[in-house]
Amino acid sequence: RQMGAGNSKIDFEVVRRGYFPKGMGEVHVKVEPWNCGPVPPLTLTDRGTVCDIYIRSYHAGKVPRFVAEKMIVAARKVLEECNEVSNIKFRVDCVTEPNAVGNGSGILIVAKTTSGCLLGGSALGGPKVKAQNVGADAARELVRALEDGGCVDEWLQDQLILYMALAKGASELLTGSLTLHTQTAITIAEQVCGAKFEVRQVQSEKSVLTATTNDDPGYGEAGRRAGKYLIRCQGIGFEPTRTTME
Repeated sequence: RQMGAGNSKIDFEVVRRGYFPKGMGEVHVKVEPWNCGPVPPLTLTDRGTVCDIYIRSYHAGKVPRFVAEKMIVAARKVLEECNEVSNIKFRVDCVTEPNAVGNGSGILIVAKTTSGCLLGGSALGGPKVKAQNVGADAARELVRALEDGGCVDEWLQDQLILYMALAKGASELLTGSLTLHTQTAITIAEQVCGAKFEVRQVQSEKSVLTATTNDDPGYGEAGRRAGKYLIRCQGIGFEPTRTTME
């Protein structure tokens, strides 16, 4: 939606979930082709403050409901120790997955901010994993994303690189720690698309961002980089065309 996806119709339906080892989950997705000219640039630099926390814990097959409930209790305990979200009333769902294949459980936690950013943490249960540990791990993952200070979590940041490269104009994205996936995506997008990226590490001082250019020639070859980063991209202005197959 930040890049105009609201102009394109996207529908999906989770028909059933499938768990290890058989899998067999099924999702139906329908996407109307983009037909609104060039992809607009992305500006996502204001994280805002957290205004909503949603916890969804689920179980399926022979896994009893109390496993999902224990995950919720453990997740809440970790979140309540985080100053940024401790005063927020959590929305909670404990779900029994219908028509699932196999036995499984897990938890998803999503934080929404006043500027519309969504950050998440998740974890999967297992036969030899305590439910309390699963819930706590998911909550810690979200807390880490919040403490990083970026507008997206580590799982989304690399997926936005391609769209920034294809957009028409300059895009800006404020992230927390740079993952290796993001660094790799930037390198590939520059080589394949010809887009130009600039990555700067930033520090916050009285709400004023000061930038320090990253001149490390080995950028993109190392692993995860801690800190807060501003990713700028001059996109190529790709304009998709609608085609008809007969």
